[in-house]
Amino acid sequence: MGKILRQIFLYLPVQFIYEGIFGWRYAGNRPSVPKFIGVWAYHTSPWDFILMLYGAVSARRFPNWVGKLELFENPILGKIYLWLGGIPVDRDNPLAALKQLVRSVKERDSLTLLINPEGTRQYSDHWKKGFYFLAQKTKTPLILISLDYGKKTITLSDPFEVSGDVEKDMEIIRAFYADVRAAKPERMSPIQLES
Repeated sequence: MGKILRQIFLYLPVQFIYEGIFGWRYAGNRPSVPKFIGVWAYHTSPWDFILMLYGAVSARRFPNWVGKLELFENPILGKIYLWLGGIPVDRDNPLAALKQLVRSVKERDSLTLLINPEGTRQYSDHWKKGFYFLAQKTKTPLILISLDYGKKTITLSDPFEVSGDVEKDMEIIRAFYADVRAAKPERMSPIQLES
């Protein structure tokens, strides 16, 4: 029942607003795998979160997403974020957060886990590496998701398994996002993992 209510009160209005009013469109195949980690970028505006939900609607998936613990501390907003599929993680303890996510991914047969690798709307000189190690440790494929404000298009890649060769995999990721324009281009973080 919860999924049906979310579809009626959240997904359909979001889809109508983004397609019908703002002219956005969805590109790429709908994911065929039951479980994947969606790496969505770039995150430079608060509107990107709603846009991410629109992408999920178009892909016919109900997503889970990772958010900083502080987002969930408000008694009202915290419940709403959980209802929207949020998974709170403690960014001050990244190892514990990664272990929590590994458990969560491994124990589910079906999952759409959306992660923003920048971890912030502000400029950063790297992407956080948690998404990569999560995919590696759980043997879960990545699907890259671009939010392109220049073309008003959300594009999904085909699923791919990380190889363990980080630089080779990052080249694939960089190529996918090469022509994407964020809402605030000056905040786009370079696609390289933190050292």
